[in-house]
Amino acid sequence: MAEQLEIKPAGIPIVGDSVRDLVAGEALGCLPVLVRTGKGLRSLASGNVKPETLVFDDLASFVDDWLQTPNTLLT
Repeated sequence: MAEQLEIKPAGIPIVGDSVRDLVAGEALGCLPVLVRTGKGLRSLASGNVKPETLVFDDLASFVDDWLQTPNTLLT
């Protein structure tokens, strides 16, 4: 999708609730974001989430924050 829209994956967030989701996003060059819902709390407790990973309570919290943050994807 990024290729079709001619945008770089580095600025695209990938939101997930597991370490596996985050690793997949990083492999694509995306910005990994963890939500605490679903498996998120277990993922955090595993100690396998990188300290620099953005973490939100849920998807709605992430979306609210993302829409209020200036970013080049929306311009």
